Amino acid sequence: MRLHKREWIIAIVAIILTGLVSIPTGMAVADRIPGGGATDQCADLYEKGSAEYNGCTFYMVEPDTNLEVVSVLGDGSEQSTPQAEIRPPTTFCVNPDGTSTAKADDKSCSRKITCVWDGRSGKYLCQDERGRQANPPRSVCRQNPDFACDTKGLSSPLPTRAADAAPRERAEPEPVTDPAQEPAQDPAQSPGQDSAPPTGEPLAATAPSEGPTGAPSASPSASASPRPTASPSPSPSRVPLPEPGDVIGEALKEADALGLRIWLETDLVASWQAGRAQLKAAAARLAKHAARPGVFGVKIAYDLGMRGGFTKPSQVRKFVADTSLELRAVLPAGQQIAVDVVIPELGCGTNKPCIQAMRTKYPLLTLANVEQYVLTGAVDAVNVSGGLFTSLYQQWKISADRATKAHWIGLRTRNWATRVPGLYIGAREIGLAHAGNTSKVGRDAAEAAVKAKVDLPLRNGVQHVVLWTWRQTWDGNTWRLMNGGIERNAVWNSLRARKALRAVGVSFNPGEVENGIADDLKAIADVASQVYIYTP
Repeated sequence: MRLHKREWIIAIVAIILTGLVSIPTGMAVADRIPGGGATDQCADLYEKGSAEYNGCTFYMVEPDTNLEVVSVLGDGSEQSTPQAEIRPPTTFCVNPDGTSTAKADDKSCSRKITCVWDGRSGKYLCQDERGRQANPPRSVCRQNPDFACDTKGLSSPLPTRAADAAPRERAEPEPVTDPAQEPAQDPAQSPGQDSAPPTGEPLAATAPSEGPTGAPSASPSASASPRPTASPSPSPSRVPLPEPGDVIGEALKEADALGLRIWLETDLVASWQAGRAQLKAAAARLAKHAARPGVFGVKIAYDLGMRGGFTKPSQVRKFVADTSLELRAVLPAGQQIAVDVVIPELGCGTNKPCIQAMRTKYPLLTLANVEQYVLTGAVDAVNVSGGLFTSLYQQWKISADRATKAHWIGLRTRNWATRVPGLYIGAREIGLAHAGNTSKVGRDAAEAAVKAKVDLPLRNGVQHVVLWTWRQTWDGNTWRLMNGGIERNAVWNSLRARKALRAVGVSFNPGEVENGIADDLKAIADVASQVYIYTP
């Protein structure tokens, strides 16, 4: 049968429409997650139809190709697939005085400001609901250079620094807790420690024998809260080059030569509690080190709100605000401020009794409170600690694997990077270090652990994972990632296989080394792109 021109056109259109209709059907039956289907994995964590479930299924469809493009031999010969930078719009609820509320979607919001990225100016441009040019909250204008702000157009001047306006609210002593029930708190910082010791459970095969979970069971009382061992000089000298015996300066020089992104790692809670003069002196001391090449920023606290004697959320918020202002006044332009946080309820998923119990047990660490600490523009980077409460989750029949998945997926659904554009989100993991000279973890167990503690957070939106620790003596043991004498082990080999991702950082104390500062940092650079250098 011969078709006329009009009949050919009708037939072609029908074929095209049939193909368009069939494409979604074919896609719907395919697994959205390699090895299992996103929907099934999300249903295992959340109730179907819930906001958490819908958010989970949305995020889990993204490809995981970046984590697969690594050299099998771990030599870094292949490069990870670059991802395009996403600059989504963000919305603020601005009060008449220029401050912001916690939630932009609050029904009581009197003035909503929407900010959209403008590629030509390289900044976010903001407008109100009537389309008029507007400023974001004043804290954002003051602390986030990614936003275009007209300071002359503000309805009132920028607020004076809290330290000048009112006396500092002091944190009361932290109550003594039952070591059997609490994750181990951080002992007092000293020049011999590079970072906070474990507050969770390391690899079972390498953990010490004390305690039912195999984790370090020591939990210092309130008397072990960090306090300065000597009063800082009010005006420390600014020396651009390392002085003789300056191990921090030597470490900064070596790390920069290796191309590592450098963070100064410290805890300023005790300095803040001691008063403004002590905080200013500590900030000046850090600024001296920050002026050296390669330094990217300063981390100001470990596990914010969990240690240091805070008793009220307002104290934590004030610490963050005061410390941020003091540091930004003296740090080189463009340097970042980071903090570690802990959010116990995230590992509960949607288990309401678990969530309520965690909020009751750790009232300063609720999700709502932590967001008020870190989503104000006062900090530029947040490292979220994971895997700290495994034994507590087990009380609600929540396995370690399920709690880990719920933790990172739950964090991702909070959209921090959208709510505070430019916020750098990382993970802090303590569970890959082992006690003693040699790790007893085999290849398969090491690979599984690295997938859980490195790959899983990266797949759920964090930009890097900071590992505790290169080497630290704590609770009668020496903890390390490599074996003694800079010898590789199964965990280290799994980390080397991911070097091309450039997404791993390591905590390092230049006062506690294996072979020496230069050799140790060279080994760290074999797996890491960042180093957190302990700076007392």
